[in-house]
Amino acid sequence: MKIKIKFAKGIFSLITIVILTVAFGLSASAHTLQAWANYYTPNHANSNSGYRFTIENWNHMNGSSINYVWANNTTQTTFGTALSQAFSSSWGGMISGSNTTSANAHLRIAYDSITQPTGIAAIAPINGGDANKHFRQGLQSHGSHDSGILFYMDSANYSADIKKQLTAHELGHLWGIEDLYRHGFTNLESIYSQPYAYNTATRHDKNAMYIGLNNPWFDDGTGNGWKRLKSPGVFAVNEWHDGYYFNSNGYWT
Repeated sequence: MKIKIKFAKGIFSLITIVILTVAFGLSASAHTLQAWANYYTPNHANSNSGYRFTIENWNHMNGSSINYVWANNTTQTTFGTALSQAFSSSWGGMISGSNTTSANAHLRIAYDSITQPTGIAAIAPINGGDANKHFRQGLQSHGSHDSGILFYMDSANYSADIKKQLTAHELGHLWGIEDLYRHGFTNLESIYSQPYAYNTATRHDKNAMYIGLNNPWFDDGTGNGWKRLKSPGVFAVNEWHDGYYFNSNGYWT
């Protein structure tokens, strides 16, 4: 499967997100995105102002840290800073990555300096996964790594900010976040609806990422606190859940 992003020219703070990541923890247990994909559809995202994201049940990363390998030095030199900033700034430290060997990598990052398809800046090929649809490390029987990012020719000439936006967008696909613009929804508050309109992932994008991380916390944008999704569309209310108490309005207290 290849996920494409159209060519274009182009809420919580980082500290809060990091604290939440440490305090709440990230489950490394096997999980499926099927039920989430069934509920969080593109049409639902467009009609429901409470969230602006969509989930797809494809092979995805298990856990918050992904191992990657650069295809060559040119790719690393051209996009290395963008990748680092995408992890730390665009996603606020919710996800991270380690540069490693091909044998230990889930993800291969490459740059095609010759090809420039019309309307495509980069793709995130998703080539396979294990029985739980989780990316494996190293080359697999299909002849490649289970996941990747491939930048095309013109992307090397983008500004530093657009490279970061592009990279952050592609990373989210690897945790199960689907494009909204591909379904015709191009005016929603999301980097998957308006890829170059936001310098960082929006709260909607981060809510989707928490689902991909199997740690579904939810920021409704009111500033009243965090909610917890027990299942797709169902919040914890007047109860303890995962060791935290949620009040009558569904906020963690």
